[in-house]
Formats: sequence, C-alpha cells, structure tokens
Amino acid sequence: MGENDDIARLLADVEAYCLKHVIAESTLGRLAVNDGKLLPRLRAGSSITLRTASKLRVFMSNPPYEQPAPLEGAVQS
Repeated sequence: MGENDDIARLLADVEAYCLKHVIAESTLGRLAVNDGKLLPRLRAGSSITLRTASKLRVFMSNPPYEQPAPLEGAVQS
C-alpha cells in the first residue's frame, strides 16, 4: 500500500468518524492535533507525518468527543 493509499484510507476513516459523531472535520483536526486545516490540506495533496496520523487515529479510537455542557447559569445564544 502506497502513501497515497494510506492518506486516502485515513481521510475515509476521518469522514466516517465525523459523520458518526456529528463533528466537523476542522474540529477533529483542532482537537486531535491542534490543526483545523489539516484535512483540507491532505485532500489538496500535502503529506502527513506518521506521528500526526497516529495522533488522529488515537483520538478517533478513544470515546467520542462530546461538547462540554454549558456552565450552570450561563446565558446561551
């Protein structure tokens, strides 16, 4: 399997995770690796380090991200 195949597989896994857990890809990138623009750059042909790919996979293998509950008494918009 080549690097492009690995990236395509990672992108497919990210898309599936985001759909299943109703989370934006930019949010996933920001939470997992502090890079909200990582996934569009990968789609545009950029490469990714093994460490970054591993961080994404670890994030997706843990319990799903949940937005924190609003603070008690906080005004919601």
